[in-house]
Amino acid sequence: MQKYIFILFFTFHVFSISAQFDKTEYDLAFPLNIPVELSGNFGELRSNHFHAGIDFKTQQVIDKPVFSVADGYVSRFGVSPAGYGHVLYITHYNGLTSVYAHLDSFVPFLDSIVQAKQHEERSFAVDFTLPKDMIKVKRLQQVGWSGNTGSSGGPHLHFELRDTYTEEALNPFLFYDIEDTVRPRVHKFLLYPSSNEGVVEGSMRRRTMVLEQTKPGFYRHKGNVTIKAWGKVGLGVHSYDYMPNANNIYGVHSVRVLVDGAEIFVYQMDRFSFDKTRYMNAFIDYEEWYTNRSMVMTLFRLPNNKLDNYVKLVNDGYLLINEERIYPVQLIIKDFHGNTTTLDFSIQGVKQEIPKVEHPNAVAFSYDKENVFENADVKLTIPAGALYQNMLFNYSVRYNPKGFSDVHDLHLPTIPLHDYAELRIKLKNDSLSDKNKYYIARKNRLNGFDFVGNGYEDGCVVTKTRDFGQYAVLLDNKAPIIRLATVNNGHVIFKVSDNQSGVSHYNGYVDNEWALFKYDKKTNTITHKFDSKRVEKGGIHHIELRVFDKCGNEAVYQNQVWW
Repeated sequence: MQKYIFILFFTFHVFSISAQFDKTEYDLAFPLNIPVELSGNFGELRSNHFHAGIDFKTQQVIDKPVFSVADGYVSRFGVSPAGYGHVLYITHYNGLTSVYAHLDSFVPFLDSIVQAKQHEERSFAVDFTLPKDMIKVKRLQQVGWSGNTGSSGGPHLHFELRDTYTEEALNPFLFYDIEDTVRPRVHKFLLYPSSNEGVVEGSMRRRTMVLEQTKPGFYRHKGNVTIKAWGKVGLGVHSYDYMPNANNIYGVHSVRVLVDGAEIFVYQMDRFSFDKTRYMNAFIDYEEWYTNRSMVMTLFRLPNNKLDNYVKLVNDGYLLINEERIYPVQLIIKDFHGNTTTLDFSIQGVKQEIPKVEHPNAVAFSYDKENVFENADVKLTIPAGALYQNMLFNYSVRYNPKGFSDVHDLHLPTIPLHDYAELRIKLKNDSLSDKNKYYIARKNRLNGFDFVGNGYEDGCVVTKTRDFGQYAVLLDNKAPIIRLATVNNGHVIFKVSDNQSGVSHYNGYVDNEWALFKYDKKTNTITHKFDSKRVEKGGIHHIELRVFDKCGNEAVYQNQVWW
């Protein structure tokens, strides 16, 4: 049998992370003092990003004590109604920075510093750094309590380790021993004929192949049937890792592809840079994610994918089926602890003409150049580097005689954009005196429209977007809704909503003085807790809450509350 011919070969020289870090040298404590159970691991595929840490379960409750994992100093605080919620950063003297996110609260001394900053900036949301050694902490010193703040989907502690000098996220498994004896599983694998360069089973469309498991950890194409193909073909796999006594799914650590017994693709997730995390959209089959919410790893590299996690690439990971013979292919999938699963199948090279597909109405866009689509009513400007590969852009319009604009179909939402593009839509009916009330909206997967932006310039509404899809100009002249939910034990709780442009910002006042009102975006809840250091207890107090949406509409709630 002739060996697989390598037309182009290159290897990324990635220094072994495991060789850099010695667990015993760092001797990191666990951040919780309860049995270790994880709901998420490092490098999991999330919407538009890789998961930057590990998620510790907290027994389905909040307020578990959280401890510093090593000596160091508090270097940064963050408070946000979304994202990490209440988050604390500790810089250690060993080159690492630890991050503790979705906290319910900080210990009182640290909380007093955060609250002082919030009152100084007159904002619940703050993000600020502290000088080195201003607040020193010791290993296993309590720094806060676990919670469910920000974009958390349930009580847990999101924990990260970062390289202090590069600020890259590091795999915490490099520093902790956490038992895992369970193999990853393969749920789906796909073949991708390269456009106008490959064909699989007589088709130039991606093909989902049927799997069967022959024994634990071993998969093959169902019936061990040989797959017929020709030309340039990529592979994709949908695989999760699992852990003992847990129902959660986790990300895999590495994937290798071998053809004729030789490696052509190796991916490994030990660290990544935050400024590259969005390249995850080039690593997955984005169409499959958008359509079916299934994260399929594509085992080839698109031209503008700048991820550093490819240890080895031959022909960018594509199979070159250019001989009429059998090509044995093996995928080797591992978790961090070495538990291994393999998928074996064969491809029969069947020589054939690969038809050229013409798209006469499409506009060719290049990933390495600025691309502009423009007509009398709409202009889309995509900067160089925003696409992951060259594409053929399609446009259509749905006329809407009663609207402020027509509905512009700017290609398919199944194609990702890495950077922001500028979108400009001309108004058909520019009748409003307050131009801030116009906004550009994008059609979502549920056939509703989501706010994107609302700048106004010379009869056009202008915004930035990172998505293709259907866009139109809408009107928002309705204020948000504020509803008093409860007053109890010194807490005043409001429910807020805005069904169009969405809540932008708010301010709360007690007795006509700015006061700290906490906002939880996922529950649409704004809460004020009376503070005896700032308000005298035992009387009637005037409460005022002002909420603004993204089009400048304002809602005001005022009432008298006894406390």
